[in-house]
Amino acid sequence: MKRCFHTYDIFDVKDDIREKYFDFCHNKALACGLTCKCSIVDDIPRLEMWGTKSSFLRYYLVTLTKCEYKIGGIKRLLSFIFE
Repeated sequence: MKRCFHTYDIFDVKDDIREKYFDFCHNKALACGLTCKCSIVDDIPRLEMWGTKSSFLRYYLVTLTKCEYKIGGIKRLLSFIFE
């Protein structure tokens, strides 16, 4: 039986790029095989995701280039690998 992981991304970036960035990440999450739920909390979009470890690793690798803070994306990827 495969273990199912759950996490979410918060899109608290500037308004002019928020929608484009959110759409990019949402489409990539679906393409990587993750189940997604979109919500807005305090006017900030949030993308909740569920899936297997391999699906999350693919998602993190694909979206790493779009991270505003690259070091944060690398830390997130490494912490997920060694979990």
